[in-house]
Amino acid sequence: MKNDEGEIVDLYIPRKCSWTNKLITAKDHGSVQINIGHLDEINIGHLDESGVYTNSFSTFALCGQVRVKGEADSALDHLWTKKRSEIGHAEDAAPGRKMAKPSKGAADGGAAPGLTQRLIDNSSRVHKKSNALLLTKVAALFTDRTLYGKAIGCFYLVFVELEAALRKAMDADKHSVIYWFVELEAALRKAMDADKRVGALRPTLEPLWRVPAYEKDLEFYLGKDYAEQIPRNAAIQAYVDRCRQLADSQPLLLLAHAFTQHTAGLSGGRVLKKMARKYMQLPEDQGTAIFEFPGGVELKEAFKERLDEVGRGLSEEETQQILDEQIVAFNHNIAIIQAFRVSWADRIKALFKVVPAANWAAALFAILATGVAVAAVIYGSKK
Repeated sequence: MKNDEGEIVDLYIPRKCSWTNKLITAKDHGSVQINIGHLDEINIGHLDESGVYTNSFSTFALCGQVRVKGEADSALDHLWTKKRSEIGHAEDAAPGRKMAKPSKGAADGGAAPGLTQRLIDNSSRVHKKSNALLLTKVAALFTDRTLYGKAIGCFYLVFVELEAALRKAMDADKHSVIYWFVELEAALRKAMDADKRVGALRPTLEPLWRVPAYEKDLEFYLGKDYAEQIPRNAAIQAYVDRCRQLADSQPLLLLAHAFTQHTAGLSGGRVLKKMARKYMQLPEDQGTAIFEFPGGVELKEAFKERLDEVGRGLSEEETQQILDEQIVAFNHNIAIIQAFRVSWADRIKALFKVVPAANWAAALFAILATGVAVAAVIYGSKK
């Protein structure tokens, strides 16, 4: 319902989500809404998949995400204030329920969101694209140890370069770069020495170094000569060249790459580790070193806090350059994933390894039916 000023004062959806009401904001923006008392999280100021700046929130009953656009901002602000006054802070909510405070300043007009939140919002669309592309190949990768080893080797070459660049920036470490992926570390090292703002991340960034973990996993999957088996291509070289360029000219922008690459494993590593161990039947404590971090969630939060501290000392122009560079990092990731070839034979082998034996006949029929359909389309187009 709306009050006399046209603000939404209550939003309702049944707990079981079997049906919804559609309410109208003061500016006639229709949205599916939920009862403010049933909110699990409220996140103010996120880019949706269409690039529209929105508010969003999700329900305690895990009914999915609901978005409110445009002029509905004030309505959510009103509801947020109202709900906070009713139940107090998140820890005062009902057991098991989490009330997530919106990005600092987004709902109350205070300070702008921190650099980490802006990076998260900035990469929303391209991150989804990258994940979707990865999912098209991940099943095959997790059913063939050699193929998986070659795949992670592609990003090893990048991390070598990135982490070398960061180290170089932090402390002018002149250690020689043996592999391209170590070059990432070299670029980061150089950045930490050349720019004190990058160097401020040293305590939380160094525990995130992945090159030694990559080398351990690569030796497990490909043997001691793993460097000779890693596929090289133009996409990898382009990313390596970018790291070297930034290390020499704009070390501050390496922060975008450090955030994008090093927090990826902290965010999704636990799930990927479980999948790798399950489908490749890995021996204990082998093959998943790149997903193992000292400190886990605490390390991730410490890194974000330190990055936000650095962000508060940046000009808006510098911040925007970092945000722009983050998209460059994701586009490099996408190019590398696209360039890594997974054959149809590998995909079919993966399908039969993942699908239970009892369903093999159905899987084979689906493959044959797809082949017939494709052949029919090709034949029809030639007539």
